[in-house]
Amino acid sequence: MVERPGKSSCQAWFTQGNLTLVGQWPHSDHLTVRLATVADAAALGVCHTACWRQAYRGLLSPELLAAQDDAARADMWRRALSDSTGQTVVLAEMGDRMVGLAAAGLTNDEQPVRDLELHALYVLRSVYGTGVGQRLFDAAIGSGPCSLWVAAANAHAIGFYRRQGFQPDGARQRIEEWEGLPIIRMLR
Repeated sequence: MVERPGKSSCQAWFTQGNLTLVGQWPHSDHLTVRLATVADAAALGVCHTACWRQAYRGLLSPELLAAQDDAARADMWRRALSDSTGQTVVLAEMGDRMVGLAAAGLTNDEQPVRDLELHALYVLRSVYGTGVGQRLFDAAIGSGPCSLWVAAANAHAIGFYRRQGFQPDGARQRIEEWEGLPIIRMLR
């Protein structure tokens, strides 16, 4: 994991609410983490699909991965960003390329154990280990209590969440439309 740079190693970074905006990140091209807008929906769709395919390769069939559609994801993000549901959606860009996204908001659980849920955190595999995921995570949920659901076999993601203070609470489900993919809930 890359530590937060000091001001001397960063061209410009500042905190606005819970959102940290980074200028020149020392281990990457120019990195910006910012709130997403409806105008970002198409790029979010493309990035989300690419990240999703990389994250679930080996966990889901090649056919299901190939069937994912950028336009459908873009429509999903357009609707999410148009609603005033209080969901926070942030994205990461290196130069002019979107490399990750995160979304958090009220929990979707029928019997909530936390008010806040991390709904999505995806980064392109090419930026794993550069701190992009950490910046998105921090911007989306901060350091407070939170829940999330993660693929039970996604050791990489589970390790990341454990480093953030999350632990499995024993809750399990299957996402039937994702070939019955087993998921576990983690809490902090």
